[in-house]
Amino acid sequence: ITSASLSAAAGAGKAGNVAVAVNNGMLSLSNGGQITATTVAGEGPDGGDADSDADAGSVSVSAKALTLDSGATITAATSGTGNAGNVSVNGDTVTVMGTDSVTPDAQQTAISSASAAVGANAGKAGNVTVNVGSLALANGGLIAATTVDGMGSNDNGGAITLVLARMKFSRS
Repeated sequence: ITSASLSAAAGAGKAGNVAVAVNNGMLSLSNGGQITATTVAGEGPDGGDADSDADAGSVSVSAKALTLDSGATITAATSGTGNAGNVSVNGDTVTVMGTDSVTPDAQQTAISSASAAVGANAGKAGNVTVNVGSLALANGGLIAATTVDGMGSNDNGGAITLVLARMKFSRS
């Protein structure tokens, strides 16, 4: 099953929250599949960049079994001055399997909250919570809460909370 959900806002509107619940079933995202809530900076009326001061929504996913591979993502993100939302994943087993690709354009397989805005007023990343019985991270699959800015923002990444019975790291 490949699933994609997008909630986006440019300008002053907040992105909506995204909730996906698969009761007693399996959810599989692959080949760049996404569940995301994001705000993006766009083009202003004068043709220049228009900043988005809106916050991204939060993302919540629950499934008995969840698999992400080949560039699939569950994320809340911002590229403006608004903050990224929180991300929570709940279930029995979660596998996040990255790709073996080393090309610069390869999408990382991830559960994340991220701010990729530029400037002193860049938004902050939200928090990521993973509450599962078993978590497997393989081939560079990752869990992240990051703020990336090269222009003077002092904002920290969000917090990552892992509540697990088992965790496995591997590289195939």
